[in-house]
Amino acid sequence: MILHQIDKFDSRDCDKMNSDERENHGFVYALENKAFPGYIKIGQTKNLEHRLAQFNDTGIPEGKPTLLLFAVYLENYKKAERILHKALADKRESSSKEFFKATYNQVKNIFELLTFNDTNALWIRPEEYNAKITGKTFKVVQRRIGTRPNRNFKYLSIPTGARLTFKENPKLVVTVIDEKNHVLCCCGKAHTLSRAAICCYDFYHALPNEEKGKDRNGFDWFKYNGILVSDIKPMVNQELE
Repeated sequence: MILHQIDKFDSRDCDKMNSDERENHGFVYALENKAFPGYIKIGQTKNLEHRLAQFNDTGIPEGKPTLLLFAVYLENYKKAERILHKALADKRESSSKEFFKATYNQVKNIFELLTFNDTNALWIRPEEYNAKITGKTFKVVQRRIGTRPNRNFKYLSIPTGARLTFKENPKLVVTVIDEKNHVLCCCGKAHTLSRAAICCYDFYHALPNEEKGKDRNGFDWFKYNGILVSDIKPMVNQELE
């Protein structure tokens, strides 16, 4: 599938449409806020820039703006929103809300399916829109194939003081103590998240000493706000400089 991809929608393109075409065209979008990692808002609008401004004008904690993940400009956008909501219904936080407990890739894949047969759909990149909101210059991050930034608590927007629950027993809780994957384990000691995973696993399964200490990836064993840490997508604003 090939989608037309642009950094920012130019409203002057609408001038080329007749009134009926303009009425039926609009945006479906995916947004996230640093205050609610793991949750994605999916909605529709005629004016994407104005809608983003609305979200950020009132009631937004300082340093935690609502940012664009991506959007698609297409025909029958209101119907498209309903299709998106239905496709992600099992991940919906509330029937009256547009928030979904889903990963970036899960949502993006649904958006791509939606536009599969629409050769006129425009895929909107987030950088320029988010730069206006944050006041930071935008930059499309280029990385070598097979590389990625260090996935630490800061990159995933998991704050110091956050409580992470062991996936096999939510009563086993560790507390984030810095930005670099260190936690206060339920055993009372400061550990890396991976070391805490070993500690909690060995305790929960009551392993004998000779079976304890097997390496475990902490991101695969703890949840934040009900989402496995390994499934949390880094916030868009971590890609801005």
